[in-house]
Amino acid sequence: MAKIRPPIEEWNVACNIDASNKNPLVINDIPNQVRFTSFGQIINVLDENLYPDNTASHISNSRVLSGYVTHHQVIMEEYLHTHAEIMTGSSGSSGTSGSLGSSGSSGTSGSSGTSGSSGSSGSSGTSGSSGTSGSSGTSGSSGTSGSSGSSGSSGTSGSSGTSSILPLNGSTADGVTTYDGDGTGTVESALLFDGTKLYFGENQEASISFDGTDLIIESTNPSLPGKIKINDDVEIDGDIVLNKTSSVGIKIDLTAPTFGFADLLGDQFSKNTGGSKPVLAAYNGAIDAWQFGNGDEAFMTYHIPHDYVPSTDIHLHIHWSQNATGATGGAVDFKYSAIYAKGHNQASGSAFTSTPITDTFSSIDIDDGGAGLTQYQQHLTEITISAATATNELFDRDDFEPDGVIELTFELVTSNLTGTASTPFVHYVDLHYQTTSIIGTKSRTPDFYN
Repeated sequence: MAKIRPPIEEWNVACNIDASNKNPLVINDIPNQVRFTSFGQIINVLDENLYPDNTASHISNSRVLSGYVTHHQVIMEEYLHTHAEIMTGSSGSSGTSGSLGSSGSSGTSGSSGTSGSSGSSGSSGTSGSSGTSGSSGTSGSSGTSGSSGSSGSSGTSGSSGTSSILPLNGSTADGVTTYDGDGTGTVESALLFDGTKLYFGENQEASISFDGTDLIIESTNPSLPGKIKINDDVEIDGDIVLNKTSSVGIKIDLTAPTFGFADLLGDQFSKNTGGSKPVLAAYNGAIDAWQFGNGDEAFMTYHIPHDYVPSTDIHLHIHWSQNATGATGGAVDFKYSAIYAKGHNQASGSAFTSTPITDTFSSIDIDDGGAGLTQYQQHLTEITISAATATNELFDRDDFEPDGVIELTFELVTSNLTGTASTPFVHYVDLHYQTTSIIGTKSRTPDFYN
């Protein structure tokens, strides 16, 4: 193996050769731009045997890396140099160093000497500082979107919502459902609808329906006749149509409904031309009236009207007064005699009764604690002349019907007035009866409306 002669020219490697701490050989650093691979030779020495003056430990801070020499501790490396003499055995003399600038040509290599044994590895040199990071490259274009992933599994089902069906109480068939205000309903047992009629009452006693022409409100239970109550004024722009059945008509009084009363007027006093006729006498100034003495009579005729309520009683009442200022009391006695016949030539009942009914009755005492003694005070004296069964004094009220006629003789029997009272004047002898259509009064006497 060739032995390195100490360089005649300056090494272009950086290394420290230290022989036992003697003065070290300092060789200049290699310039950064210089490459040495075209000049250098491989030298496998630098060990103790082949370089006795310097041990491996004396060589430091030199290393060949990628064709360049950098500072680093080495034991054995591939060293490069610019000029050296290669000797076989002993080294030849060094050639003259070329001038600086271009390197001189390399001397002819001698034969290779025997390789020396490898020296021990030197300690690792200190790592150089990290170089500055390069600038970031331009971002690449976005890649193609991947295909859609598979759908995830279904989530857990939510709890069931509240039912929209209203909880109901009751089970009546066809019962109308009403809302109770608390989230529940009731199937009404007293309000039913069968698709045609709306029924009212626990036993469906009444109903309302429409037949395509008329609105029908009716009682469905004949044993429970009822009425439609309207608690306010009613305006009717049309006819009021009533059932043609007997005893059907207009009643009054919401609390105790009944047919009202009307007057059936009698005619006339002038019929009597005999000795028992009353006198047409001065009554009050220019007013004359019929004055009745004891036993005077008037002959009256009454026609039963079509608004008469069948099987109701008829009441005879007398309007009378006296025109003196000195009356002190007393009463007047009257008498009636009457016969009746139905009309229209009926087989039964159209003949006047063969025996008149008759009765005597009296007025109240005019000294009544009120205005009874007052001059011109009008008094009414009334008596019922019918009943459910006929008697000597009364007609059978079931015999009365429209177009029937009553013939009646009225007599003032006795005047029992006291003081300086005048003979009584009779102004009217008429009948009270109940009517189905005339809006009559609740009562025959004051208060007429109660």
